[in-house]
Amino acid sequence: MAGRLVFSHLAGVGVLALGTGLAASPAMASSEWRGGGFLTDFVGCEGTGWSGVTSVIVRLRPSGLPGNSDTLTSLAFNVGTGHQVLVFDDNGQVVNYFIAYSGGFDVASIASVDILRVSPENVQVGDPVVEGVVRINGFDGVAGCSARLGAYMVER
Repeated sequence: MAGRLVFSHLAGVGVLALGTGLAASPAMASSEWRGGGFLTDFVGCEGTGWSGVTSVIVRLRPSGLPGNSDTLTSLAFNVGTGHQVLVFDDNGQVVNYFIAYSGGFDVASIASVDILRVSPENVQVGDPVVEGVVRINGFDGVAGCSARLGAYMVER
């Protein structure tokens, strides 16, 4: 549980606006880290073709930091030809999981996030590099499918 609370400081709700079609104004600048990583350790995803190692481009917006949500963590990543946005609370309960490939859909009702590792433990503005590892349950909108996402990001 403590890992979930710490990771909640990695991302805010700003990416939620992308999933709902809202645009941020310049006055709403957010605190964010961007980078890349890999999806690995797929479990229960064989029927949908997910396996092996897949590279991703990642954006995290820390909750509780300037310009971001006080309570929600946002994790957005590009995978293949698609884009996925997870917004979750301190307990790992997903409140929005938006997936866009040729169309878009929200699958938050079947998803959850387990925080496996975050470094530094309490991310703050000015931290140049952040490492995060999570397990996404209900990955890609598939009940029973989970994937491990590990990423390194630099402050924007």
